[in-house]
Amino acid sequence: VGAMAEQQVDVDIRELKAQFPEVVSRLASVQADRRAKGFSKVSDDEVLEKFLVARNGVAADAAAMLTGYLDWWLDYSANTVIRPIPPVIRTAGIQFPPATEPVDPEFERFRREVMRHYFIVLHKTDKMGNPILIERTGQCNGRGIVAAGDLDQLFRLHIHIMELLQISFDQCSLTSPGGRRVRGQTGIFDLSGLGLHHMYMPAVRTFTHMIKHDQELYPESLEKLFVVNAPRIFPMFWRLVKPFLNQRTVDKVVIASNPKILLDYIDAENLPTFLGGRCECAGGCCPVEDTTASDDKPVQVKIARGATYKVDVEASPDTCLAYEFSTIDHDIGFSLLFMGADGVTSILVPSERVKSQAETIQGEHTFSQQGTYCFVWDNSYSKMRGKNITYLIRTSAPDLMSPGAQTAHVEGGADA
Repeated sequence: VGAMAEQQVDVDIRELKAQFPEVVSRLASVQADRRAKGFSKVSDDEVLEKFLVARNGVAADAAAMLTGYLDWWLDYSANTVIRPIPPVIRTAGIQFPPATEPVDPEFERFRREVMRHYFIVLHKTDKMGNPILIERTGQCNGRGIVAAGDLDQLFRLHIHIMELLQISFDQCSLTSPGGRRVRGQTGIFDLSGLGLHHMYMPAVRTFTHMIKHDQELYPESLEKLFVVNAPRIFPMFWRLVKPFLNQRTVDKVVIASNPKILLDYIDAENLPTFLGGRCECAGGCCPVEDTTASDDKPVQVKIARGATYKVDVEASPDTCLAYEFSTIDHDIGFSLLFMGADGVTSILVPSERVKSQAETIQGEHTFSQQGTYCFVWDNSYSKMRGKNITYLIRTSAPDLMSPGAQTAHVEGGADA
């Protein structure tokens, strides 16, 4: 089957060359210029193949997509300095050619500020020789990333990263098993720590903007993407991102709550310890720091024995509300109500004792009416112990995940 597929690709490439010689000629010119300037040495035929695969082998569609890329590159590179070498992100185990141009000081200051909040590393290779791009998504600070610069600056940095990846394919091909040509990356999104504070829509919009352009400008650059340590709230994020992915990309995504699956594809010595491997790079494979703003951090409250703690959140029609909470050592009673403007109260989560000391309780709800969500943490049954809860509530209204108008009050006398 593989041989037949390769033969079909060869036929498709010949057909594209025959039908659209002017597009192929433009590509050759652009590629020659890129190689001379230190970008990827990828062959013209491999570029044609990637665009053909992205358009299901239809020559006309591939030629149109490739024309869009060439128009963009000629315009963008003429007005924007792009120098992916030296690497703009942390790297480990992959050798890159030396830099031939000086670093732009202003861009370097911006890059360093973004990297204070964005934890990513190009880390060694998988069993097939593909470079591994690890993003510690759950530790990243979207607000900090967006605040570092405008969309044009962030897009420029992203293009630097994508061009670095293309060069990494060249470098990894030199040492790949059997001399195999490396054509894509293996990506890992580690969602450990992912919470509602990541639901910051300017950052989400920036991320989806990059995704859209990656699929149009750098097709077939992904071999497989592992999303690991996915928390219960992950489906909310997935619903936001998935519409921006084409089906070929979706088919390459593997979602797993446990990172053990990675060892099927990556040798333990090439996988960081925080993902279940044995690699411990000097200084950390991908060190992180907490740069989350104080208003994005959870609220901590102590509910006295025999007391009930309530939080009211005002919501407009069709507002999506999301929440998460946990307790220390002991369970807590919990319920969620919605009091509509018409005076009707709906029970969204019936009152019950939840084992929030064992796992973070997460949920989301959307109500079509204007009204008030009422969160109730009930410790009235406990005559001996107070409970410490940590909670975070966000509402999407309609374009921005925000804390919402929250009013907290205590019944039965509590320490708050």
